[in-house]
Amino acid sequence: MAFSLARALERVRHRLPFGPSAAARRPADSRYRSIVETMSEGVVMQDATGRIQAWNDRALEMMAMTSAQMNGAEAATRNRVLYHADGSVMAPADIPIARTARTGEPCRDVVVGVSIPDGDTVWICVNTRALREGDRITGAVATMSDITERRRVEEARRVSEERFRAVSDVVGSVIFDHDLVTDTLYRSDALRSVFLWEDAQPTRAWWNERVHPDDAEHVSAVFDAAMRDPSASQLWTAEYRFRRGDGLYVTVSERGAILRAPDGAALRCIGTMIDVSAREELSAQLRQAQKMEAVGQLAGGIAHDFNNLLTAISCNVELLLDEIPVTDAHRDDVVQIREAAARAAALTRQLLAFSRRQVLQPTSLDLNATVGNMDRLLRRVLSADVQLHTALHAAVPPVYADAGQMEQVLMNLVLNARDAMHAGGTILVGTAPLQLDAPLAHRFGVVPAGEYVALSVKDAGSGIHSDVLGRLFEPFFTTKAHGKGTGLGLATVHGIVAQSSGHIVVDTTVGKGTTFTVYLPVARSRTTPPASVPVAPALVPALVSAVRESATSSSRTVLVVDDEPAVRDVTMRAIVRAGYRVIGASRGADALTLLAREPERMPILLLTDIMMPEMNGHELATAVEQRYPYVHIACMSGFSSEEIARHGLAAHARRLLHKPFTLPDLVAFIDDAFSTSAAAA
Repeated sequence: MAFSLARALERVRHRLPFGPSAAARRPADSRYRSIVETMSEGVVMQDATGRIQAWNDRALEMMAMTSAQMNGAEAATRNRVLYHADGSVMAPADIPIARTARTGEPCRDVVVGVSIPDGDTVWICVNTRALREGDRITGAVATMSDITERRRVEEARRVSEERFRAVSDVVGSVIFDHDLVTDTLYRSDALRSVFLWEDAQPTRAWWNERVHPDDAEHVSAVFDAAMRDPSASQLWTAEYRFRRGDGLYVTVSERGAILRAPDGAALRCIGTMIDVSAREELSAQLRQAQKMEAVGQLAGGIAHDFNNLLTAISCNVELLLDEIPVTDAHRDDVVQIREAAARAAALTRQLLAFSRRQVLQPTSLDLNATVGNMDRLLRRVLSADVQLHTALHAAVPPVYADAGQMEQVLMNLVLNARDAMHAGGTILVGTAPLQLDAPLAHRFGVVPAGEYVALSVKDAGSGIHSDVLGRLFEPFFTTKAHGKGTGLGLATVHGIVAQSSGHIVVDTTVGKGTTFTVYLPVARSRTTPPASVPVAPALVPALVSAVRESATSSSRTVLVVDDEPAVRDVTMRAIVRAGYRVIGASRGADALTLLAREPERMPILLLTDIMMPEMNGHELATAVEQRYPYVHIACMSGFSSEEIARHGLAAHARRLLHKPFTLPDLVAFIDDAFSTSAAAA
């Protein structure tokens, strides 16, 4: 077609005189002119001076020009602006037909934009050829195809592809498009930015090689099942482990679909792959937290029951010791019972610490002072081949925590570090102020942004394996030999830290050591509750005698209400021994009946357990306040103040005797309750 067109134009050229005067033209060969006029392409011809001498109607249509405008125009630029394909303005010398007429070199498929009077732009594809007479260039001819619609479609596709790529690159998941016919695979930029692959090959085989070997069969089975399904909308989902560019396997979720031809043949496979390892980790943390909460509730409930039993044991032992002479041979047996009860109470406190239900007495605390006070004791529990060093920041702000509990945290962490270093080494205890401007995510949760003091214990031991790390703070879980550990040390640490509004982070490398870092919030303005001072057992007889003398003259009465008979009985006997008049009830309704029989305005103290069936201690205290406002109210409980508050029973727990208590605790508490109430009156 191109050869015939060139011959036709050459024939027309030889039959047309060059020059601006149309009247001077000789009639052209009608056969060749007919060919030119019926072509779908536009045709123009210019002479060596740049003047257009011939054209067809299609050229006029494309250029939106009349014959009068076209006649003699220079390179068809009269009243028109021409553009390169990139939208820049085309200089007259770059116009394809002018360039060919000047150089003799043809132009192939040059895209040119032509502005037309209605403000639109027509895009044409131009091919040119020089006209010669011997070696002399006499002009050039150009054919033009209108590609406006094609360019519009290509531009729309380009914009769509750019939008697709932009979206696929920012969503954080790999978007893939696998051409099943050519076996070429497109992946979005997330394969580089998220999965760290810089040199990925565009084949499915390369992808499959990065699937974890244990998951490869499952992934292939899911893909093959989708390929066999003739449904054009068949979707599949698969979760598997995929190796990143840094060698780490992460869990991914892949969703895809097969695009098919009308006959059902599979053409393309498109879909997404997203890293869900963070979701899996959060899900594991949630399951762990739920498990720990369930175990904590169980431990707290058991500890509460133990507290009742230990209260009965401890008080009965104190009463018995009060009656046994120092010279009695059986006194040592009773002392052993008391010491065993004390150890059981300590174990109960550990259970409560783990379950975050222990009683805390928080104060504004200097962690540097805590470490300093513990230094000698810590060194005493370390073996000769373990060295203890401290790195204490000079200006750490105070935290709001229980001093005794923080000492227990430090002791447990140091002992844990000691046991991790079988061949000896160095333990480094440090403190430092820390400002977190953004939340800090770690294996066991998230440390919120804020101002903290960090207490760290670092060892150079064996490190913690990943299969152990997830169970690190579980109660009764230990990797130590039988009889070497209870599995409550780190669980207790976790419970104390959590109840102190803190967080604990673990950094470990197998074979290189572990660092436990406790983050405690910096103390703000708080009112520190008065700390209770325990009474030494040796002072009990003198204290009981003093209280007995005071109580007899004042005829003070204590109403003990507890649904546990053993606790109620020993408490009442201990109070009688202290010289008070005592009455008791197992239910709230019975207590109200007893108060109704008491002489009005007599000094009476209601000592009630908080957690009771039917009518709890809070409800009983409320009823007593309404009916007998002169009665003093105090509570006792095996639960912590936080647990009582969670049950909505904190209104009357301001004066609270915690179980398990000893006889000295009980006597001092009752005396203080009467004294404080009398002073307030």
